[in-house]
Amino acid sequence: MFGIGMTELIVIMIVAIIVLGPKRLPEAVKQMARIFREVKSTVDEVKTSVISEIDDIKKLPDTSSKKTTPEDEFEKEFEQELSKPKYTEDYQPKREKISFSKNKEENINDG
Repeated sequence: MFGIGMTELIVIMIVAIIVLGPKRLPEAVKQMARIFREVKSTVDEVKTSVISEIDDIKKLPDTSSKKTTPEDEFEKEFEQELSKPKYTEDYQPKREKISFSKNKEENINDG
């Protein structure tokens, strides 16, 4: 019990008799026994409640297949857009020639 051998128990009893005296010793032993019972019952209650909670948690449905929310979808799209290259090798922007006149002849005649 608590890793206490017979010799340690005898020493504790002798010290208790000396400190408490033979008249108060039986009362102290009863109080100690009552305290140990209360502590043991409290520990047992906590243990059973923890075990029942763990069993309840194990019975819950598996939520590892997480449902996607709109925020998650937005995040995925954003990451995909960031990972895309901005320009590919085949991409060539279309450039239009800009002129301020309708014909070259009008520019020559006006000038």
